[in-house]
Amino acid sequence: MPRKKRTRQGRQRRWGGYLLFFLLGSIATLCLYTIITQEEPLPPEQKRAPSKPLSYPPPSARLKDQGPPLETAPPPRGTSPSVTSPRPSAKVAIVIDDLGRESPFSRQLLQWNLPITLSILPFEPHSRDLAIEAHQKRKEVILHLPMEPHGYPKIKPGEGALLLEMTERGLLRQLSRDIDAVPYIKGVSNHMGSRFMEDSKKMKLILSELKRRGFFFLDSRTTPQSVGAQTANSIGLESAERAVFLDHDVSEDAIRQSLQQLARLSLASGKAIGIGHPHDATLKSLKRMIPEMQEKGMEVVSLSVILE
Repeated sequence: MPRKKRTRQGRQRRWGGYLLFFLLGSIATLCLYTIITQEEPLPPEQKRAPSKPLSYPPPSARLKDQGPPLETAPPPRGTSPSVTSPRPSAKVAIVIDDLGRESPFSRQLLQWNLPITLSILPFEPHSRDLAIEAHQKRKEVILHLPMEPHGYPKIKPGEGALLLEMTERGLLRQLSRDIDAVPYIKGVSNHMGSRFMEDSKKMKLILSELKRRGFFFLDSRTTPQSVGAQTANSIGLESAERAVFLDHDVSEDAIRQSLQQLARLSLASGKAIGIGHPHDATLKSLKRMIPEMQEKGMEVVSLSVILE
């Protein structure tokens, strides 16, 4: 019996030693972990940050020895690049004067898918019908208002002309008849009028009436002494001035040079207005030159867009 008791006591001592060793080991491990985790933290710029998406540098950001820049960055996934003309950097308005006398030329303009502005004389054989059809085809129409030129009456401006000899009442009555003769107009330009356009008092009367009716005015600049723009500005009327007569010389070469001049003026100032007339050479030149102008970043717009 005493031998068995000693054996049992020995076993208890061994298990107690194992337990003590385990506890000491756990304490040592815990102390070591605490020391390790108390290291100095990383500075802010070294902490983990979300990854940035890849980005393409702008075309101008390149090394000198890398050759010419890419024109555009690759498009995002799921999209396809569109092939278009350069974004328009300038606006050009083309106005065709003296319409209403003929039919074939006007019909070609109506079929042309460009916002050419039609400037129609009053009391011509096709004036009213042309204005109505142009409106139906969403073309812009203005009244080409006859005015007294230098050299009158030898030089005749046509039916419905405003003359310096008229009274104020007579001028307003004639203006009203001219406006009624061409429906759907958005504005008015002067036909001839080199003498009338130099008279400040008469011009103020006419332009004030145009403002009252909600029209704009295009000064064709048939005289260097025109007071049209100055008078319009003084009364707050929307107005613009012609930059180039496209077909003063009706040869195709001359018209092409005039269109090139119009393009230069448009690119230099952001917008320009050219006035042409119903000549076959004018139409041919426009059809040839307008696509070239568009490729260079010019946009052909209605006259009212130039005034916006």
